[in-house]
Amino acid sequence: MSIAEQNPIIERAIEWHVRLRDGGDDVWEAFAAWLEEDPRHADAYERIEALDDRIGPLLDDIDRRQPANDLYDEPQPRRRFLYWAGGALAASVAAALLLIPQLSSQSYEVATTAGERRQLELEQGTDIALNGDTKLVLDRENARSAELVQGQALFRVRHDDNRPFVVAVGDVRIVDVGTIFEVVRDGGEIRVAVSEGKVEYRAAGKVVPLDAGQSLIAASDGKITVSDTPIEAVGSWQHKRYLYAGAPLSRVASDLSRSLGVGIRVDSALGNRPFSGNLHIEGTSEAELHRLAAALDVRLQREGRIWVMRPPTSAPD
Repeated sequence: MSIAEQNPIIERAIEWHVRLRDGGDDVWEAFAAWLEEDPRHADAYERIEALDDRIGPLLDDIDRRQPANDLYDEPQPRRRFLYWAGGALAASVAAALLLIPQLSSQSYEVATTAGERRQLELEQGTDIALNGDTKLVLDRENARSAELVQGQALFRVRHDDNRPFVVAVGDVRIVDVGTIFEVVRDGGEIRVAVSEGKVEYRAAGKVVPLDAGQSLIAASDGKITVSDTPIEAVGSWQHKRYLYAGAPLSRVASDLSRSLGVGIRVDSALGNRPFSGNLHIEGTSEAELHRLAAALDVRLQREGRIWVMRPPTSAPD
């Protein structure tokens, strides 16, 4: 059985790719309606377009093998492969080429730049909010899994006992046993916080359950710390608010970098000084940076494109 036969969405995307060549308004309207039916339709169509572009160069060899055609005095322009092949042949060839691993991968990446936020729905009742400078890898065929490569994401999951939602963070697995939770991957540190329901943190044979109002920090050395956390703090970055209870300034700097879209680091003179308080981001101007610095009792100094947190008693510029 061909991949197109196994995946009716891919098969339908191939058909649309061929039909749109000479399609009138009615065809384009029907195509637009098909795209709106399911977010996977647009992904499938983009894959077929990309496939068409990638195999176009192969036509040079095919053209050289064609018999001469005396009906034309000049070379004719080459058509794109799937159009040239025709509907049935296009579907067969495209399905065969989808067997190539790099073309048939069901994984795709969703990423945000620093200062950008994004919301996406995986299936009805399950969505993910991405903070700035965040990268996720998702699976077109499995809406119950995600890999957090870097950054911060809030997961609102429709619970299903038979199909648990799993977030992979390196070798760690975070399994949904509830509804709303947040995961951060910041360098070698992993943080998980739960605002509703329950999750399980699974790593190296250990299972750590977390209930609503609890958070976990897994340090790069493997040390795991579980503590209470205000429920309202989970995902508060969506409203440009950050709540801290003894968090190191390095973590605060990382959070502000993601939210503001500017690089911020902590001078070694501050060590790992903790901060407790509530930060509300009101803009992205330089004045806003200095207002936040005052709330943190630090001084911000620019070094190229980076802002550095320094002790407030540092000598003036």
